[in-house]
Amino acid sequence: MAIASDLIISSDSHVMEPVDLWKTGVPEKYRDGAPVFPPHQVGEGFQQHAGGWDPNARMKEMEADGLSAEVLYPTLGLDLFAIDDAGLQEACFRAYNDWLIDYCSVNTDRLIGIPAIPVYNIDNGIKELERCNKAGLKGAIIWQAPHPDWTPDEPWPQEVSSYAIDDGARLLLVDPLAVPGEILEQPGESTAFDFSRPA
Repeated sequence: MAIASDLIISSDSHVMEPVDLWKTGVPEKYRDGAPVFPPHQVGEGFQQHAGGWDPNARMKEMEADGLSAEVLYPTLGLDLFAIDDAGLQEACFRAYNDWLIDYCSVNTDRLIGIPAIPVYNIDNGIKELERCNKAGLKGAIIWQAPHPDWTPDEPWPQEVSSYAIDDGARLLLVDPLAVPGEILEQPGESTAFDFSRPA
């Protein structure tokens, strides 16, 4: 089937990362602590289609479904927001973002990747957000709530959102179940703040 004549965009799609992405993708000093996942089982759950990890297969699936574009979020990588080691989390997110940049490079107009941004260290987080957006990814996904050790006057939301406003980006906040320390007791839907400039 050809692409639909109307613009049809899936705003909440997911990739399925390679299970060894982090064991092989982070610097050697972090590999012992890097997560590893069971092998993919094609045809089961989120692993039903090869397009989860093969962008060329995904393009064919999108054409069959009549989709113009998809906004892509992590699947396995969502668990990494619960990592307490700031350095390890930064390394894991960078490995994921590098993989996503390559995945979306097949067609950046139709594969709209959302990078995972660490915010233990605000300066590092903003640098990674800027790097990813310059490489073609859009917006960012961050914690829905800060780490419990941080004081209420920590400026991280303002600083990250200030960069997003300047860049015309969109911030998406992860479900509280992924937040270290179980800050929020009840699960909730992800929240999005649109900082894009009006047309």
